[in-house]
Amino acid sequence: TFDLPVFAEYGISDRVQVEAAVALTTPEDPRGLDSAEAGVGWALINDGRRGFTLSVGLDLLATRDRVDDRFRPGFEPYLLAYQDVGPLGFNLQLKAEELPGVRGLGGALHPDFAAGAVLALGPLRPTVEAAWRDEDGTSTVLLAPGLLAHPVESLELGVAVPWRLHTGGARDVGVMGMLIWQGGGT
Repeated sequence: TFDLPVFAEYGISDRVQVEAAVALTTPEDPRGLDSAEAGVGWALINDGRRGFTLSVGLDLLATRDRVDDRFRPGFEPYLLAYQDVGPLGFNLQLKAEELPGVRGLGGALHPDFAAGAVLALGPLRPTVEAAWRDEDGTSTVLLAPGLLAHPVESLELGVAVPWRLHTGGARDVGVMGMLIWQGGGT
């Protein structure tokens, strides 16, 4: 599989950030858009001197449902911690995607836990992310090594190779491209 998430983040202040993201589909998939989200995050702690940030936020979602292939509304509260240790940056994130019942589909809650690291080596930054997600009673573990590039200060381009291990032994490997723009006071 190939995923292309596009993110935009704008810092209204050093503590408040608005975000938008879309997940584009491959050219072989005529739908064009797999999901969209918009949200706001608030830094409870933003200590630039110590390189530590603790944030909470809420994203509003529109995701394609596997049953009827139509967009389904939802929301996702999250807690995010980030710590710089020399050239290494570490993050931990807890999320809970809530999809209310619509069009005869039952409601769903999908908890998610992720941890990652990035090594700041100038404009090229190796990354690794590990995650766990429970979706409809099926657990998925993800391991995704990748590489980020910062061609200019507010733009980040990346590629990752996510390996997904599903309950029951099913596995899949994909390629994910990333495009992230950051503006404002972030």
